[in-house]
Amino acid sequence: MAGPEEEGGLSLEAVEHWLQDLLQPHCCPKKRRQVHAGRTLLLEYADRIRAAEAEEELNVNFIMLSGEALGEQRLNRPMLVSDVKKHLQTLLGEECWPSKLVFEGAILDDQQTVGSAGITFDSTVQVILQPAAYLVEKAGVGIVNGYYFKSSRRMNDAAMFTNTKGIMLFRYVMRRGTPYWYFSNAGDLTTKHGDYYRIRSTDALPPTEGWTTDDCPRGEDTSLPTLRALLEPEVILEDEGQSSSDTTSDA
Repeated sequence: MAGPEEEGGLSLEAVEHWLQDLLQPHCCPKKRRQVHAGRTLLLEYADRIRAAEAEEELNVNFIMLSGEALGEQRLNRPMLVSDVKKHLQTLLGEECWPSKLVFEGAILDDQQTVGSAGITFDSTVQVILQPAAYLVEKAGVGIVNGYYFKSSRRMNDAAMFTNTKGIMLFRYVMRRGTPYWYFSNAGDLTTKHGDYYRIRSTDALPPTEGWTTDDCPRGEDTSLPTLRALLEPEVILEDEGQSSSDTTSDA
């Protein structure tokens, strides 16, 4: 069986003909040996091509929905979409978060890779920006401070918020019916092990001051946070009915 280089160089037609030959069953022992050798060679090169592609840097263009250019960034194919968003925030500043990336009309999932999304050299990706809802300051635990963005999730019929360091701001209703707003680590929100600060409140949005470290082991003996709303309450509460809700309670 001739290889593609023997059937007319590296023309795509010759390569395709060779590949089609590798797919066919053969009865002749000599032909079977040739096909086996060709398949082995092809699989070896496929692995090497994948490794080479993983290391390649892709120049990708990012624009806003308005068409305004955000700039060109170098990405590689194994990079997660969630990591691309974090990378983009260096262009945007802390006050905005690239909540959605759109490529060829599809919203990309955070767990997709650049390669699996089909992004390649000189692709153009649209960025949907989300403004911060709150600025948190003065917390003695530094990672609690910063800009908070509204999450697509809710808890106990209230909006949830998160900062870029993975801290969640959410309302939690105890089994006995007592509502609190909490700053906690992302993860299991039903235990106190990740809690930094809390405040008892029935409000639909988190209070700006009056926080405590009561029963919050991670914030113990630290200064208390203050919140500053950066959006109007009606803007923050928009589309509440479309968000997914977690209803969780504890003793």
